[in-house]
Amino acid sequence: MVARFGGDEFAVLSEHLTRREDAADLAERINRTLAEPFTFAGQEIHVSASIGIAVTDDPLTNAEVLLRDADAAMFESKDHCRGGGGYQFFTTAVREQAVSRLAVETELRQALGRGEFRLVYEPVYDLRRRRPVGMEALIRWRHRHRGLLAPADFIEVAEDTGLIIPIGRWVLSEACRTLARWNRLRGSEKPGFTMAVNLSARQISDPTLVGDVADVLHRFDVEPRRLCLEVTETAVHDAPLSADGVLGGLSALGVRIALDDFGTGYSSLRHLRRVPVDILKIDRMFVNGLDQPGEDRAIIGAVIAMAHSLGMTTVGEGIETEAQYAQLLELGCDLGQGYLLSQPLPPEQFADIYVGA
Repeated sequence: MVARFGGDEFAVLSEHLTRREDAADLAERINRTLAEPFTFAGQEIHVSASIGIAVTDDPLTNAEVLLRDADAAMFESKDHCRGGGGYQFFTTAVREQAVSRLAVETELRQALGRGEFRLVYEPVYDLRRRRPVGMEALIRWRHRHRGLLAPADFIEVAEDTGLIIPIGRWVLSEACRTLARWNRLRGSEKPGFTMAVNLSARQISDPTLVGDVADVLHRFDVEPRRLCLEVTETAVHDAPLSADGVLGGLSALGVRIALDDFGTGYSSLRHLRRVPVDILKIDRMFVNGLDQPGEDRAIIGAVIAMAHSLGMTTVGEGIETEAQYAQLLELGCDLGQGYLLSQPLPPEQFADIYVGA
């Protein structure tokens, strides 16, 4: 029996399997079938699944327990196989992970209401003039017991539970409020800063996103061109149909769209045809390779030349050495960010250093 369990989750009940190997074989057959691309609305669609398996030979085990255990194993499978196409059996270790995950989810819900989230700001530099022209807003969670947490500690749970939607609204509002205030302080005699805000796959699937952005821009009187919304290639790939419409709507507002981690995701050139991209961000993996013998310099040079020919701005991420900076400048990269220039800063410190500069 196959049934839709809710959202993008489906349940498969197999009552006559006698071995774990049979369940694993079924999961592999499902994934092989799903891996075959199909066409919808003129676009080639690729689907993958993360599968959790719960087995029992205890006649007293009820459906609720089996579904709970399979769900926990499914989340563990997602962690192990980022691109999908994997499966995981439920174990005691998986149960412990599920309990920990549930605790994070509960605390996340409370954190939003308690105002425990903070933004830090990483300066974005004009490489030729070596001066800041804007910043990227990055979220942190000031946990009551664990201290200041980076996104890696909670964003995945926020994504899976849908909490990324209200958290993302808060980030957008706080970032634009800060941008408006700092640009007022800089005055008309200094060029205004830009603000970059990250969007996840779940956010660009949210039909209210364009309206939310329009409302925030109006509320804080922010010029749309001063706001840059960053999406990864993976996020665009995971939400292909909604990404086209939503990102097109955002671009129509006058907001700039940046494609983050360029070259590390899926079908990069196809995304440039589909999505209204203004900025290409060169992943730190390639920038770090500038210090080593290899082909990274040629790859970055080709990306910059292609972007410029399409009228796009380029940003080098993760600049850590003067040698990397010099090579990016020589290759014609427009903007850059990284620890060589500045680490992400709390708003008070950012304002002290950059707003009056």
